[in-house]
Amino acid sequence: MNNLIPEILKDIFKYVYDPDADSCYIADRNHLYSCLLVNRHWCKIAVPILWNRALNYYGSTHERQTKILSLLKCLDQKSRNNLINNGVPFPFISDEVAIFQYTSYIEVLDYGKLINLVEDWLNTLQKLPAESLCLILRAILKLLVKETKIKSFKNWPLKYSTDLFHLILVEKNIENLFLNVRDLLIITNIRLDRFLGTLIKICRNIKKLSIRIPGQTISTNSHYVLESTQMSLLIQHQQTLQKLKIFEGLGSSIIINETLSSVKNSLTKLIFKYVNFEGCDSWYGIRTLHMLEVFKCKNCIGLTVEMIKPLIECTREDFKKIKKVDVDWNTCKEANILLDEWKLIII
Repeated sequence: MNNLIPEILKDIFKYVYDPDADSCYIADRNHLYSCLLVNRHWCKIAVPILWNRALNYYGSTHERQTKILSLLKCLDQKSRNNLINNGVPFPFISDEVAIFQYTSYIEVLDYGKLINLVEDWLNTLQKLPAESLCLILRAILKLLVKETKIKSFKNWPLKYSTDLFHLILVEKNIENLFLNVRDLLIITNIRLDRFLGTLIKICRNIKKLSIRIPGQTISTNSHYVLESTQMSLLIQHQQTLQKLKIFEGLGSSIIINETLSSVKNSLTKLIFKYVNFEGCDSWYGIRTLHMLEVFKCKNCIGLTVEMIKPLIECTREDFKKIKKVDVDWNTCKEANILLDEWKLIII
């Protein structure tokens, strides 16, 4: 087995644990961890696979602590001195370094989980400055930026989530973290105006975008109008967007009508969940999506017959590639009947 070339051994290991699979089981990850203990050759092949999604799950308490320590050991001396000078101690010898540059293998980042991992580790220390969490996050993110290999970025809402944690992501020396992102999920309860401005500038090749439209109160709110416009621009700037999933909030005409037509040549999946469509204009944007294969709308409100008329007028010729239409609208009986009839024609 030691004579196998790395590419073959890597393929074998991915049968044990494939980080790109839809479901990655803890038991499979543990089996691969056992493989890296066999010898140096196996270790060198297994470590990159194990660390590909290392910041996308929690693991055991010991595993969480080990992850943060491993990442801190990847820091250069200047970064270490900066943390030490700001009151953050290192629980290992100051010149100790990691065996591998673990950040070079990470392609998937769940930012909320990273925050929790760092917080768990900091809770094991004493007499720390109030800004310790931000200092550690900034240091780790700078490491990831040097590699710019993050392909998937997720940002779920946290109970204690604040603008401060998220504004770190758009600092000048960290914003390039999003340079190669292909799968972007943003569902947060904080204001996104400054955050989205950076994404518009940096992101150009997103293939999967899952986003929460802000403003669950009134569509005339100034922050909502600004953020909705920015979200619209983010979608329009994508050259290869294939899947768009919009969660919650208000479905403004800016996003529905103007934005969707700009991705008509690439978008194959359009999904709405818990969106309030009250006050929207007629859906002329959706009817332009001639590449659409999947269309879903689940648990949404505010639908009217006038709104969906442009969609109802479409025929099989307009949606030649459609494979699945899944609607669950209960706020307008007449609209629901029309959509049921449309589904029979399209599919």
